Formats: sequence, structure tokens, C-alpha cells
Amino acid sequence: MQLKEILNRVPGLGKDLVYYLENKGYIHPRKIQKDRISRREYSKRDYEIIASVFKYYKRGYPPKIAYQLVTKEERMLAYVLMEVPGKQSRKVLESLKKVDGVIEAAGTYGGSDVIAKIDVPDISDLDQIILEKIESIAGVKSTHTLIVLQKTHWRR
Repeated sequence: MQLKEILNRVPGLGKDLVYYLENKGYIHPRKIQKDRISRREYSKRDYEIIASVFKYYKRGYPPKIAYQLVTKEERMLAYVLMEVPGKQSRKVLESLKKVDGVIEAAGTYGGSDVIAKIDVPDISDLDQIILEKIESIAGVKSTHTLIVLQKTHWRR
């Protein structure tokens, strides 16, 4: 879903609030390169967060507090370490950009070749992403998943 469509669906919403939510890491649109600019593709989850935060924002809540109210429920955060042969890391990283729920990924030195950060509502979504999407990416030989303990994660 593109920004224009979100702005049409949520009357009164401005793009500044959407950019703020993205800048703070509250939403994770995929960036799709088009000529000299990159276009953002927002997931269904991004849209739900934007629309819900905007409801609180209209009532006078600051965006950060509105986001905290919207996301009170515990979410699942996990890191997936992947073993990828030789020069296939870049292809795997490109494929990970297309997987909803993967909010960050990087190539690494050491025992694992690629690491992905996953943010999902529950364990069944995590299972689906790992078993049906990540493990089916060409070049992924094996995975090792680290699930973050709830209430032990912090972010700057």
C-alpha cells in the first residue's frame, strides 16, 4: 500500500506523522527503488498502526504516547541467524526485504552469514515467516532463531 492510499483512507492524516512513525522505527515500510527516488510500500500492519495512532493523535496525544497506547499488547521479537554459502548473502538480503515482519537484516562476520530481526504479533506468525518464507529462500542453508524475552528489550 502506498502513502497516497493511506492518506486517502485516513481523513485528516498528514504525511508528516507517517514519516515521524517511520523515523522512530514504529512502522517499517519497504523501500522500492524507482529511477532516482525510492517509493515506500506500507504493510497492512503499518497501516493499522498509522490509523490507530492517528485516532489518539487527533485527541491531543503526542505521537510517542499514542504509539505506546496502540501497541500495549506484547509483540514477538526474534533474531534469525542464517548460514548462507559464499556469495549468496546479497541475494538472500534482497529476498528478506520482501518478507513482511522482517524489519531489519544485515550480512555478518562469524558463525552466521546473515541476521534478520523479526517483529510479529505472535508465535504462529513467527513460525510462518521462518518455516514458509525464510527457509524457502534460495541460498539459506540453515537457520538459528533467538526469541527475545518479553520485557527485556530496550531501544534508543
